Amino acid sequence: MAIVSIIFLIISLCTYKSQFDGVYDVVDDDGVEKSLEYAFDEYNRVLFVLFVISLIAYVSALAGAILYNKFMVAVYVVWIIIFYIIYAIYVNKTFNIASDITKDNGFDDVSKGLRVTSILNQVFGVLGGILWVYPAVKLCLELHSGVMSTKTYPREKASCCCV
Repeated sequence: MAIVSIIFLIISLCTYKSQFDGVYDVVDDDGVEKSLEYAFDEYNRVLFVLFVISLIAYVSALAGAILYNKFMVAVYVVWIIIFYIIYAIYVNKTFNIASDITKDNGFDDVSKGLRVTSILNQVFGVLGGILWVYPAVKLCLELHSGVMSTKTYPREKASCCCV
């Protein structure tokens, strides 16, 4: 999972653009556009920093898995939880501000769309977080109990269904 995450994060960081860009097409009032851009500025900065820290955590998880180090993998698990909490706070804050601004200026459809997007971001964030954290937690538990180590790896590899 760490390799997939690292690849996606590198692509995301290389192609990163403002989360606000899609709103330009819907809102045609310059004053509303400036207010929305301001609302998304902090969100974009926070999201970029979260991506960079996530890349470090994913590399740590990959190194921990290769070196059989449960603490390096645990850093990844803790980071995913912290990431989701920070992300949920900023998604709520930003999309609520943006929704209020658009609703106050007569863009009711945009406002509803922003609320739905906020909810879907959180739902899929939880699902994605669970899917990414579960294997790492299992690896941590196996490393901690001694089931997976440099000494037992050949035995565990032989018991794998894909060998």
